[in-house]
Amino acid sequence: MKNLILATLILAQPALADSDPFAELESELKHSKKSSKFEHFEDDMLEDFDRFKQSVDDDFDAFKKSVDNEFASLLQQSWQEFNAIKTSAPYTTPKPSTYPIAKKQEPLNNDELKHSPKVEIKAKPIQTATPPTKVMPKLEERKKKIQFHFFGESITLNYDRSLLFRFRSTNNESIGSVWKQLSESKYQTLESQMQDYIKALALNDWAKYLFIQQAGQTLYKNQNKANLFTWFMMVKMGYDLKVGYDKHDVYLLSAMQHSLYSVPFFNIDNARYYLLPNSVLENKALTNKALTNRALSKESRPIKRLHTYKGHYPDARQKLSFAIKTPLRIDNDIQRKALTFDFENRSYTVNATYSDTLVSFYNTLPQSDYRIYFDATNSRQINNSLLKGLSVHINGMTELEAVNFLLRFTQTAFKYKTDGDQFAYEKVMFPDETIHFPYSDCEDRSILFQTLVKSLLGLDVVGLKYSNHVATAVSLSHEVRGDSVNYKGKRYTVADPTYINANVGMTMPQYKKADFTVIE
Repeated sequence: MKNLILATLILAQPALADSDPFAELESELKHSKKSSKFEHFEDDMLEDFDRFKQSVDDDFDAFKKSVDNEFASLLQQSWQEFNAIKTSAPYTTPKPSTYPIAKKQEPLNNDELKHSPKVEIKAKPIQTATPPTKVMPKLEERKKKIQFHFFGESITLNYDRSLLFRFRSTNNESIGSVWKQLSESKYQTLESQMQDYIKALALNDWAKYLFIQQAGQTLYKNQNKANLFTWFMMVKMGYDLKVGYDKHDVYLLSAMQHSLYSVPFFNIDNARYYLLPNSVLENKALTNKALTNRALSKESRPIKRLHTYKGHYPDARQKLSFAIKTPLRIDNDIQRKALTFDFENRSYTVNATYSDTLVSFYNTLPQSDYRIYFDATNSRQINNSLLKGLSVHINGMTELEAVNFLLRFTQTAFKYKTDGDQFAYEKVMFPDETIHFPYSDCEDRSILFQTLVKSLLGLDVVGLKYSNHVATAVSLSHEVRGDSVNYKGKRYTVADPTYINANVGMTMPQYKKADFTVIE
């Protein structure tokens, strides 16, 4: 019986990390109504239960210790050297420095407008006047603590001195020793506090990784030790991370749920492990200021090969993801910008807000699959300012008018410049970044446009990826004239947010017969 419960606890370990599996049963026993007839029997049963619970806890602790010892032994065995492989660039040919402008804003077709339904605003802005309280972890004043700033948030964490491990040289024996030292330390309290912050700030995987990295850098004040700490904590949280080393440094490698661009990777056990930035964050990146124009995915010293290990820590199989499924709550330092444009011979101004700290966070992301940007959940600022401001104008329009209104906004409220000219490297922007930065290019506008159409009109939008350009296509509820594509049984009408003054259905002349792939 005990072996069965132990096996169940082992399988359920991640779900039970913050709870006592026996607590509810024990509470029921202790608070049940007593009778004189069964009082002694109940006391005996509680004592037996306590002994049984302690026995299972001891066995479970022994099992975890044996797993950690076996993994430490694996790490101290011979590691293999792997060669770094370069990832491909997102575009096969350079983007044009300028794009054509339609001769004039063509009036919309009256017959099509008659058949176009009135829009129903789909956006439901998140109310931020009285935001829910961020539940931060409880601290013990007498214990040692570290403090740092994380994208405008003041962080304080308790830690135990047993976490201050020794690391003498960059080799697998020392790394195996570090794992053993950390696994025998009192790391659980710190892990629990970090998890509380991660939940309170609604951090995604990448933000979680950065948070743990910054905690490690603050605790150890040494990049190699910070990387080893981050690796240990992320693995304990179930992520498929590895460490590698060369003559000088320790590096972090991660399996990813999606592709990265301009980031080297290593083929290990028939899987890609991407090289994560070694110096992830500068101090100014964690304050309210945006990062300077540099690619964090580029190391100052190119990494050509690393020593690392094969195999996994048990249950550490979760691949890292950049997906943003809930609004991140590191949206401090709010800025405002007025965006002006013309539509149908009338001028409009929309006031938008964005968070400088959120822009700083976005700027730490190495370039990833376009799906990450197309599918990202809107920030609270996008919902409460930009969507709200645009919805006032499109309310009462026909669907065709509204889509063209949003298209003209995206085409003309922002100045165009390629990433190479603005940043000196390829960068894909989230909508908040497009508002923040002075310039944007084709994929940035496509991401913003599809966000507006999906959020406000509830229409399906896909991206059209050409060799050096990105546009979009919208699935309208009625058929209109112009260029379109058929995808998965649906008709999508072309809408190019970079083709200035072009209406829905108009493709840039140079792409009318060009091949493309669809971004869902």
